[in-house]
Amino acid sequence: MKELPKINQLRNFQAIIRYGSIRTASHALLQTQSAMTRSIQELERILGITLLARGAQGMVLTKMGRIFEPRVNMILNDLERAVDELHQASQLSQGTVVFGCSHLPAFSVISSLINRFQMEHPTASITIVEGQLSELITSLRLG
Repeated sequence: MKELPKINQLRNFQAIIRYGSIRTASHALLQTQSAMTRSIQELERILGITLLARGAQGMVLTKMGRIFEPRVNMILNDLERAVDELHQASQLSQGTVVFGCSHLPAFSVISSLINRFQMEHPTASITIVEGQLSELITSLRLG
């Protein structure tokens, strides 16, 4: 079986993309820059491709990095959801609800529904993402 990337390597890759530099990403994840650099180098060695390159504005994705990024987001999201499901099934957590809607329902209908839901499920966490349908669909696909 091929050697697979480690979760921390995928998280580091995602953080560098999010923060735009190894330095900022390493601070955000409480790692040293050298540890983050080694992690990305090892990830690239395992995959046999270059994912990131230095650009004028910091680290940028290569062509292969742009192909790999959506999969990394999905993998980490799916893993997080799997862990959440296990916690919910074992009664360690009361769950998390995330949904998207346009601006109008968020201000009119949704508030009364959320209040009623929170009364029935006081330990549940609710996150509302507002936006246009096209933005919400993209966010849903990326997890």
